[in-house]
Amino acid sequence: GINSQIATGGSGSQGSVGIGFAVPIDTAKQIIPDLKQSGRVDRGYLGIASATVDKTLKDLNLPVDHGALVQSVAPGSPAAEAGIRAGDLPATLDNHPIQLGGDIITKVAGKEIRTKDDLEAAVADRKSGDKVKITLWRASKVRTVEVTLGERPNTVANQP
Repeated sequence: GINSQIATGGSGSQGSVGIGFAVPIDTAKQIIPDLKQSGRVDRGYLGIASATVDKTLKDLNLPVDHGALVQSVAPGSPAAEAGIRAGDLPATLDNHPIQLGGDIITKVAGKEIRTKDDLEAAVADRKSGDKVKITLWRASKVRTVEVTLGERPNTVANQP
């Protein structure tokens, strides 16, 4: 990998506390051409925040046992333009807030989405302007929407 950060001892400390962070070599190999050409990495942007659908949500009687439950959709984002819907029923599950009633994304461009991390990776593997088909569940019915991914804004709070 490529070293990217190192944790220091805190305010005013110059030394390392033995914790470093690195970009995995496979990721570095993927992004180096973009960096050479434009000086930045072009990753797709969907404009949602999501939660993983897994066995911890089994009591909610969801139509699927895996996927990414849409928690919020950024206004004007590619997801909003495609009609992807966020949850609108606030709840608490294991002392964590969750929005129920949103779409559950199960595939992006044919790739199975089992967790919110899978969704983030599937979107990050694409570039802005790419069109992808997203399979989702809404009200116990499967739907497919086509989304043109956008350019990731400079400030995005937890949204793939």
